[in-house]
Amino acid sequence: MDTNSGEPVDPENPGPIDPGDPTNPVILSIGEARSIGTGGTVTIKGKVAAGLKNTYSVQDETGGIAVRPTSLSMAIGDEVTLTGTLSEYRGLLQLDKVTIINKVENVGVPLPKVVTGIEVSENIESQLVTVKDVTLTDVNQQPGYANFTANDGTNFIVRDETNTLGLTKGTFYESITGIVQQFDNDYQVIPRSKADIVVDSSTLKPAIASPESGTFVGKTSVSLTTTTAEAEIYYTVDGSEPTAESQKYDTPIEIRENTTLKAIVKAKDGALSEITTYEYMVTNKLQIHDIQGAGHSSPFAGKMVEGIEGIITYSFVLGNNNYYTIQTPDEFIDDDPNTSEGILLYSGNKKWPISVGDLVSIKGQVSDYAYDGYDDRQQTDLKATQINVRDDQGGKVEVVKNSVPLPEPIKLDKLKMSFSRIDSDQLQVFNPTIDAIDFWESIEGMRVGVEDVKAVSPQ
Repeated sequence: MDTNSGEPVDPENPGPIDPGDPTNPVILSIGEARSIGTGGTVTIKGKVAAGLKNTYSVQDETGGIAVRPTSLSMAIGDEVTLTGTLSEYRGLLQLDKVTIINKVENVGVPLPKVVTGIEVSENIESQLVTVKDVTLTDVNQQPGYANFTANDGTNFIVRDETNTLGLTKGTFYESITGIVQQFDNDYQVIPRSKADIVVDSSTLKPAIASPESGTFVGKTSVSLTTTTAEAEIYYTVDGSEPTAESQKYDTPIEIRENTTLKAIVKAKDGALSEITTYEYMVTNKLQIHDIQGAGHSSPFAGKMVEGIEGIITYSFVLGNNNYYTIQTPDEFIDDDPNTSEGILLYSGNKKWPISVGDLVSIKGQVSDYAYDGYDDRQQTDLKATQINVRDDQGGKVEVVKNSVPLPEPIKLDKLKMSFSRIDSDQLQVFNPTIDAIDFWESIEGMRVGVEDVKAVSPQ
């Protein structure tokens, strides 16, 4: 690569590649794009192999590359043509500030490359790989992630980037599949879901859906997998119990309306697994309670949402950052007491021209973030769900109507706050009527009122 000029170099030809007409850019292979280094703007074409917490992974036959932002409208199995700028973060080469030029849905997921731990390196960065016969020998476990020391004869890192995959120290795994990414001096294999983790493929295991249950705008495409070798999956979408006579799964299932999906796995010897059930809600308009969900993290984390409406109830500044809280108008709240109707907006150093009482429509990226606290708060504290409405990151806030009556506050009293525990299950089950910490999550960002209370100390 020519590090001085930043010009793309064809590995088969020492001369520079002609970038062509900028209005009709030359599509480079991912291998060619990777050879350019940082700073260049390129167009590539490949298949989406993963949607991770902070990046997508896109591959072709010449290699893989990390792609940002995660709010792009593409899914695993799509074939996409992308234009973006090559940059680097903690050693990981990324295609950043990407726009989608073309997309063909459900073309197929790239097959993982079978490698050994010693091969987990820059040579296969951002590619989908499978490492076989792996033992997890140690773990650095934090509230939001877990890094495991893995060994197949050579040590390497397996990263559970959400700490939800059920990996355990001391366990032998038949195989672990994931995307290879660099972080500083380390290379990690990052599994995409539980389906990438195989303890014993001869054991009958139930079907896993991706995405799992949730609320989706317009439609969603659901893939079914099992870790059981040579098994078949059968499913229903009408809520009935599936059998080996039901619809056989062979291609992703398109969901366009509220659907109960049930699936069963048939092993090679004819044995049937337990039935797994997934609930999909499809809406044309998201509300705040959809984004908050019934839990401590948002089901929309990492996704761009648009058209969310709420009334500004409060605003504040922390350092140079501006924040607002908005709440669903009373006539549009749901009947689920576990889902909050309030949410935080983050707008960076820009102060939007909005005031308490304005009904606004917003666009931005959802995240769970500890916006205030000690330096280690992202690892130690529970996060608040927020929507990033910074206009330099694709966010937007528009006033729909001024001087709207504020939502009625929730009255807090002894009865409503009679809890047996602060947290009875280490946040494993969401119990707002039992655990105090879950109750406060269920009204996060909402207006409240108190009566007949006594102040006993400052914060």
